[in-house]
Amino acid sequence: MTRCDDVKELLPLAADRELDPGAFDTLQAHLASCPACRARLRELDLVRQAIGHTATRFAAPALLRQRIEAQIGKQRDAPRIEYGGDRWGWVGRFGGWIAAAGLALVLLSLQLREPLAGRAVDEAFIDSHARALLTDHTIDVASSDRHSVKPWFRGKLEFSPPVVDLGGQGFELLGGRVDYVQRRTVAVLVYRRRQHVIDVFVWPRPYGAAASKDTGGAVREGAVALGYREVRWADDTMDYVAISDIDRADLQELAQDFQQSLRAAAGG
Repeated sequence: MTRCDDVKELLPLAADRELDPGAFDTLQAHLASCPACRARLRELDLVRQAIGHTATRFAAPALLRQRIEAQIGKQRDAPRIEYGGDRWGWVGRFGGWIAAAGLALVLLSLQLREPLAGRAVDEAFIDSHARALLTDHTIDVASSDRHSVKPWFRGKLEFSPPVVDLGGQGFELLGGRVDYVQRRTVAVLVYRRRQHVIDVFVWPRPYGAAASKDTGGAVREGAVALGYREVRWADDTMDYVAISDIDRADLQELAQDFQQSLRAAAGG
């Protein structure tokens, strides 16, 4: 059994989402029997969230991309300078190559930003799920009655998340919580199949359109990290992300059962 001193250096890394899978498993095993370390991790996570809520972030303006592209065009179209002899001519050419390569690298980094950001959004939900398990804070309202869980969200969110009872399909409703993911307040419905906890994140489509571009209820695979996997789907009003360490087939089944229950409740 690990001691608190053995894992104390892992706590800040866990709060900052920087643990590798092996260290994550070690810390998770220790936290299961150590309320003091769970409390410390929760404190660190609250500090991190507070900083994330208030920190100022700056994005590169679109004008920067235009200027870089213009500079690359000028470099390409500029007339060649002929140097007397070839002894020093390579200096001018080499300098031009360096400048063009530097501008190209900057432009490439801007082009890569969107897919990298997309992966960060995907893994942010897995981070939230893992954090809730590590801090033993998976549920704010504990109830298997959807009529108790749904009203609990009132006043805590600017939207009303759908809550469905999937007990008959083998997914026990444990309750729910409110979380903050990627500068967005979301509802989290918590289910259990056998001994596996499943988080279903829910938020309005206008705010989640960048993360869920497909409509019509199609279930698609999301990120896989830290031993967890996610699936995503959407309807006309909400985006959904379900995350757990259960098999892919079970997670797909939950997504399909969730949609079918909503359609049945709507009379469709």
